[in-house]
Amino acid sequence: MIESTGNRHIYISPSIHVESIAPGKGIRYTAVIKADKKLKNGTSKFALTVLQGNKSISKVTEFDIQTQK
Repeated sequence: MIESTGNRHIYISPSIHVESIAPGKGIRYTAVIKADKKLKNGTSKFALTVLQGNKSISKVTEFDIQTQK
């Protein structure tokens, strides 16, 4: 996951590396998103995808989150 507007006041926890997922099984991943005290009112855009090596193997999902001081 990335914050795609380049907002330097947003921190996203590191992504995870998954070796494998067994058939019929899944994983759950929670990202922690934090903002520092200099965050301003507005909107941050986030993008989420799944990579295999350096290649995206899923549709990129984008969403906006309102920010406020």
